Amino acid sequence: MEIHPPHGPAHSIKEFLLQLLTITVGVLIALSLEGVLGWQHHRHLVREAEANLTLEIAENRARLEKGLQQMDKTQGQLGAMLDAVFMLQANRNAKTGDLGLAVAITSLQSSGWNATSVTGAIGYMPYDEVKRYTVIYDLQQHFLTTQQRSIDSLVVLESYGVLLRGDLRKISDAQAAEAARAVGHAMASTKMAQDISRALDAEYGRFLADKKPK
Repeated sequence: MEIHPPHGPAHSIKEFLLQLLTITVGVLIALSLEGVLGWQHHRHLVREAEANLTLEIAENRARLEKGLQQMDKTQGQLGAMLDAVFMLQANRNAKTGDLGLAVAITSLQSSGWNATSVTGAIGYMPYDEVKRYTVIYDLQQHFLTTQQRSIDSLVVLESYGVLLRGDLRKISDAQAAEAARAVGHAMASTKMAQDISRALDAEYGRFLADKKPK
């Protein structure tokens, strides 16, 4: 917004003061309008960011709940595999049954949170809100890191799965012991991912419950 001084020079101190007052009032009005427009823009930026984050968290929770079901299934399969190893160590003629192992990856998004930082919307949010989002997305990243460790341990089991589905009488005691350790490690890694995912699901749930219209 531009401020134009009155046309023509002042011919007296009174006219000079009047012109100065006019210019000062105009500047104050311009600054006030600019401040209001900026405040409205920041409010719009925050509302848009919060809507995007709420949608992203809701979608992530839906993915996480499916992932939790899959991890429960995987733990059951790991338990069957460990039982098979123990049976094998006790009796090489034992029947182990199906030793399939399904590995699924839960993909969680954080593009909305990243965009909130890039656009600067995070700077206009209340501190408590920023803290809450930070807790959620930090825990989400912790889950993804732990999940990757779990997947790595499950991939290692593929060779043991092939081994256990073959002729059990050909497996050495050392191989059986190695298989038991590998399965135990995979169970522990998957259990840790499960525990973190449940904590994350609880955080998601509390956040979304607070965002519902009263």
